[in-house]
Amino acid sequence: MRSIRTADTINGAALLALLAFTPCDAQVVVTGTVRDSLTGKPFAGAQVELVPVTSPWMAGFSARSDSSGRYTISDVVPGTYHFGFQHPRLDSLGMDPVVRSLEVRASRARITADLALPTARTFARTLCRARSDNSGVLIGRVIDARDGQPVVRGTVHVRWGTVRVADDGVRNEVVQRTAQVRDDGRFIACGVPTDGPIEVQAVANPPTHGQTAPLRITSGNVELTFDYDTPLRHRDLYVAPEERDTAATGGGASADVARAGAASTADSVSRLARGPRMGSARMTGRVIAENGRPVRAARIIVREAGAEGISDTTGAFRLTGLPLGTHTVEMLALGFDPMRTAADLRADRDAIVTFNATGRVRTLTGITVRDRAGDPGGFRQRRARGLGYFVDADQIRRWGPPSLGNALAMSPMLRRGMTGRGGCTPTIFVDGVRIEIGPVDEVLVGMDIGGVEVYANPADVPPQFGSPGSRFGALPLSGGCSTIVVWTKAFVN
Repeated sequence: MRSIRTADTINGAALLALLAFTPCDAQVVVTGTVRDSLTGKPFAGAQVELVPVTSPWMAGFSARSDSSGRYTISDVVPGTYHFGFQHPRLDSLGMDPVVRSLEVRASRARITADLALPTARTFARTLCRARSDNSGVLIGRVIDARDGQPVVRGTVHVRWGTVRVADDGVRNEVVQRTAQVRDDGRFIACGVPTDGPIEVQAVANPPTHGQTAPLRITSGNVELTFDYDTPLRHRDLYVAPEERDTAATGGGASADVARAGAASTADSVSRLARGPRMGSARMTGRVIAENGRPVRAARIIVREAGAEGISDTTGAFRLTGLPLGTHTVEMLALGFDPMRTAADLRADRDAIVTFNATGRVRTLTGITVRDRAGDPGGFRQRRARGLGYFVDADQIRRWGPPSLGNALAMSPMLRRGMTGRGGCTPTIFVDGVRIEIGPVDEVLVGMDIGGVEVYANPADVPPQFGSPGSRFGALPLSGGCSTIVVWTKAFVN
């Protein structure tokens, strides 16, 4: 752990100063709170230090913060001090101790002085000085899952999907950034989007001595997201050699259910086809509903291991024979939203994962749907309301060869050649169904396009093209970006 002291040495003059620094009658109490601005939580166990500016080699004063982040230092001699704190979290973030100057005057018997990490946005801008946009920063360490030691050299690959609107239509693309791992195992990935999931994988440079074809040392492909309005994400990544299963299908990794004292009936273990990775790691956990009740028969999947387990009547599960490293774990349960999380599978301990399942399906009362002949998609009805930008087949034909690219090129809400995420990622529907794969122009023959709707304002997006939960009644799936709705002539004629 780094010290807030300077590297001065003690000499004869220093000894005189040491003798002169003795307690006096006018002593002050310094108190305050240490806070983690990145999480909004107090720093428990932070070592707060006051080091004299004129004699930094001296013992100074110190105290440790309690569970609420509060500290108190008594009997402080008036003077000017280097004032800061140390905490293991600073090391995990690769930060130097937070230090500032504090003037302690004899005229005040009590001084309140708070300490905190920089805000996430300030921290992100400091780490990536060359970037002035609102993108995020991913930081962390790459650690060997076998012995817990930091990896000396390697790379971290960050990938995400984006949508590009160009002359030839709308295409899905994958963008990748690569961050180098420093000698202390730390990495900093700048320019990472914060408005959607990203995929991260760490790759360590394997030793080459005595090996003609060394094993790749990697983590799994891990899906991460950023918290709302927080441009900084910290995640350590554990790596291990990619051990491959050479046994017959069904051997190797296994999954079994933890009984946890419950009376389990039939064997609730299911096996997937063997994946390419295997190992000796173990994982246990539970699936719990919002009301605190266990979720039975939830599927727990580690795809890179080809392993699947089923939760028992207490919601507990256990998987064994998993590959070491950080890997994505999925939870699927009937009536609940699918969930994914990253688990650190290490050699020295079991990974413990808890899924707090949400979104149980509710039965709705019956409704009657009426539609107008010739407008089953409601294109003309929405066009009459005047919200959004609308183009029909006749307009597309007049502008040139019929294509979605030509239709979107005339929209004042989109710019040609603009790429999502750095700018914005639109959500695309075709005949009322959201699509996520393939260039749209390759899916739709131009003559089949009957109409196109473009919504740039989140408040204008119709409920059927969003998701519940916003004050407008529908939260755009694009996170506030444009929504594009394409209708074929089967729906608009």
